[in-house]
Amino acid sequence: MGIAARLKGLARHGLLYAGYGTKPSFLILGAQKAGTTALFAYLCEHPAVVGSTRKELGFFTPEAFVDWPEHPHHDVLCANEWERPLGSRRKRAWYESHYPLPHRMRGKLAFEATPEYLYVPAAAERIHAYRPDMKVIALLREPAERAFAAWTMYSNFGSYRARVYAPRREQRPFAEAVEHELDQLEQGHAPLEPGYVRRGLYAEQLERFLERFGPDQVLILDSARLSRETSEVVNQVCAFLGLSPLAPREWPRVHVGRYWDSPEAVKHVLSKLRAFYAPHNQRLVGLMAQPPSWAHPTPLNV
Repeated sequence: MGIAARLKGLARHGLLYAGYGTKPSFLILGAQKAGTTALFAYLCEHPAVVGSTRKELGFFTPEAFVDWPEHPHHDVLCANEWERPLGSRRKRAWYESHYPLPHRMRGKLAFEATPEYLYVPAAAERIHAYRPDMKVIALLREPAERAFAAWTMYSNFGSYRARVYAPRREQRPFAEAVEHELDQLEQGHAPLEPGYVRRGLYAEQLERFLERFGPDQVLILDSARLSRETSEVVNQVCAFLGLSPLAPREWPRVHVGRYWDSPEAVKHVLSKLRAFYAPHNQRLVGLMAQPPSWAHPTPLNV
């Protein structure tokens, strides 16, 4: 790196540290394994939108990294009073370094996507304290299917970036992992991670955001619609953000997962999960403008 580039970088860092950084105008909250990577990519196609330099910054959920020292975000987000990320100028500067400086935005909207924001209880309050006028988007997937997709992902941890992800690889069969978490939930002490079951309790998660931001700043979407009616859903998001619509096009499928277990081996677990989620899903229906596609459960296609 030449001297001029180094000086430019130091000047930029100084501006960020002094508070001259771009705050995102909206966030994709999650859920995990519900299409957030696809929606992030699709919205980056809009000329008036600027996505963060990397997806899943996790600024508002440092607890996700506290016991994960291998993760590249651990050192910056978990140093000193990690539960108070907004109180550190260094952490704010790091977060806002993932966007262009304000004078380069020219009226564009910055955003990022981190699935933990929907799930971690403290995130809604932190986001509201950071920017009360933030708009937030929740993308939801049928919760039993989401749990199985998450277990599949965790079971494969370490095949890519082994040093970072291998320590969190899931070793248990799906049925054992789910039964254990259901027992923990019944006893009232289920941990946040990995949260195969707990992450699907969408109503209580969304209520935290609706309470703080109000319905005009919260958009709740069904991931099945994003897959089937991509242009319509993307333009629904654009309208929510006050942006011009994008022309219909062939949208690429992004980050499509693979199922690594026999459907027969998990059918009974999925049925049990759907029974568990039934009252929670009814509560969710009351929060959504359009009932989710799983309001009347159908067999899972795996």
